[in-house]
Amino acid sequence: MPQRSIHRLAKSANIVGKRLRKLREAAGISHVAMLELLRAKGWDIDPAVLSRIEQERRSLTDIEIDCFLQALG
Repeated sequence: MPQRSIHRLAKSANIVGKRLRKLREAAGISHVAMLELLRAKGWDIDPAVLSRIEQERRSLTDIEIDCFLQALG
């Protein structure tokens, strides 16, 4: 029996993107400001990548999630 990728079974690439976007918006932080906060924490992220994360179209590592949460304070 062939193995199936978990990514094919999931409807999204991550389960936290929408929550991260809501936290960012609740803190009154714009998309551009979030990029700057992430860069200040050492993650040089492209604007398109942040959009894909928040749309749950890109997976994240635990280190990336930690960086995001640190940037949000």
